[in-house]
Amino acid sequence: MQEASRNVENKERPRRPQRDNGPRDNKDYKKPYVKRENPAQPASSAQPTELEKLKTSELKELAKAKNVPGYEDMKKADLLAALK
Repeated sequence: MQEASRNVENKERPRRPQRDNGPRDNKDYKKPYVKRENPAQPASSAQPTELEKLKTSELKELAKAKNVPGYEDMKKADLLAALK
């Protein structure tokens, strides 16, 4: 008897409505393509300079020789900017 009352209780609970994710639910949906007139060139695609070829430890040695303040805590990108 208790089993039957549990089933009735479960059926009476309201269900959560399904979310509408918009057109992405459609299998045929394709994101619109937007062509850019002048796309920005990432720095990594350009030919690396002599400094960019060096390791971080080598850049730190150069920075030390040029008396760059705080070179010990700098990352490679920061060292490159300070040495250029």
